[in-house]
Amino acid sequence: MGQLIDITGQKFGKLTVTGRAPNNSHGHTSWNCVCDCGRSVVAIGQALKSGNKISCGCSRIKNIAGQKFNMLTAIRVVGSRDCAIWRCLCDCGNYRDVRAPMLRSGQAFSCGCKTRDGRKLHGMSRHPLYGTYISMRKRCENPDDRAYPDYGGRGITVCDRWKNGDGELTGFECYFLDLGDRPEGMSLDRIDANKGYSPDNCRWATPKAQTANRRPSARNRVFRQLLSAVDAHLSLRNDSSFKDLEEARKVFDLAVNYTTPSENCANEEYRPIAANDNTPHRKTA
Repeated sequence: MGQLIDITGQKFGKLTVTGRAPNNSHGHTSWNCVCDCGRSVVAIGQALKSGNKISCGCSRIKNIAGQKFNMLTAIRVVGSRDCAIWRCLCDCGNYRDVRAPMLRSGQAFSCGCKTRDGRKLHGMSRHPLYGTYISMRKRCENPDDRAYPDYGGRGITVCDRWKNGDGELTGFECYFLDLGDRPEGMSLDRIDANKGYSPDNCRWATPKAQTANRRPSARNRVFRQLLSAVDAHLSLRNDSSFKDLEEARKVFDLAVNYTTPSENCANEEYRPIAANDNTPHRKTA
């Protein structure tokens, strides 16, 4: 193996070598480099010498430094994944890192201080509770949300104050002021599971309290009816226990042959079991 030649200080395209880096996974000699744009990058020595590596990738990035997009002025590239990420200065004085396509399409309007129509935002979009708030809105208002059938589909709504705000306050600000910050180990809970989200029906609760307050699932509701029917079946015999294996087999088959109800089973009515009936107690036509 030939002796390693130190190329520290040499420049290859826009890259200046600053020192050795650990070999890559294939054992190729690698070097730490600084690009003219200011970004640091690790490059393989052979790629540098052959001219295959001449920059950190900024050579392929369209230079939009100094250009203004709505309230944002592009300053410099701070990263790249599938596209360039630009650090931008907002008219309000705050900085925001934005993907280049969002700037060019106009999707990114400001750092978050204002909407396109000029309305001032709450400035709390990065608050931990904001995700909880958005999830609440989605499951009540978006039919495409997986949880919508159990919330918006059942008529569960978000109160107008939390949805549209109150005066100068946005909906999220009202939500935050009414509930306060979330205590550790607790999550949002509706006191009455059949009513919507509002200040008088919501609280922070422990998982144990939420479980006790949870609306029974459709399957559990039907199985409770099954157990009630079995109790009624036994009471007709004036007996509180199984007297023979045949009786045990009858009730066992009743449970085993029971099929999970449809999603609308909560609205179905189930007939009681007659004393001589060992079929699943689905509703009659």
